[in-house]
This record gives sequence, structure tokens and C-alpha cells, in this order.
Amino acid sequence: MADIENFEEVRLLEHVKTSGLLDGFNDINGQRKSAPKLYVSEIDLTELQNNQRAVFFRLTGDDQLGDAAAKFEQYPASIYVFGRKGKDDAGIVKGYAKDIARWLRENYTNDDQCITNIQSLSFNGPQITEDSRRVYTINLIVKFTV
Repeated sequence: MADIENFEEVRLLEHVKTSGLLDGFNDINGQRKSAPKLYVSEIDLTELQNNQRAVFFRLTGDDQLGDAAAKFEQYPASIYVFGRKGKDDAGIVKGYAKDIARWLRENYTNDDQCITNIQSLSFNGPQITEDSRRVYTINLIVKFTV
């Protein structure tokens, strides 16, 4: 029976939590910023206040191997980093997203979460949402042991 702790995107979230970056971060000016709101699998931007940031974790495809004999599964995943409303947050959210991407390139395994490898594919953005939030996307391939 599946439970939420075993969802691959939750495992990825738990891995990134060990960085401390999801507890708050220092912006490009060295000022301390509050923790973002965290989402897994789906996000509703209408829940965010104008001054809130969010980080959203989701799988973007199915197991790429589909081979039970392989003893691991490999999924495309993305992390989306949303800024506050308006363009004043543009540099801060870009720097924050780059910090998360950089951390993942240096910390690409986690035994506790059964992550054997994280391959960083790309860093994209900004995209601008309908409510004027900048969003940066970190695209990954994440390999898990079964």
C-alpha cells in the first residue's frame, strides 16, 4: 500500500529540506528571508498571499526504465520556485532558485530517501504567472532504489 512518505516527489522534498534552504534563505543582498510555502504534486497559487514565495515539487513523467529487475526507478522531476507578486522580487527569487539548483548538483544522493543519483538537466526562467509571480524551474532526473 502506498503512503505519502513513499511518493518520489516527497522523497525529493525531504532531501532538499536537509539543505536548510527551505527553512528560509539569505537573499542576494545578504538579508534573511522567510521560509517559502511548500507544495508537492499540485499547487494552487490562489492560496498564496502577495508577499509569499513557494517551492513546488512534482514528477513530470513516469518511471523511465519500467524494468522491475533493475532494482531502481528513474523519474523526471521538476522543482518550481515562485517569487512574490510583482517584479521587485525577480532578482531574489532567481538567486534563491539558483542556490537550490547549485545545492542539488553538489548533493545528489540521499540514503535515507533512497536517492542514488540526481542529474540536473536545466535551469529555466523566469516564466511569469497570471498574477505576476516570477517562477524558475529546475529540471532533474532522479534515480531511486526500489
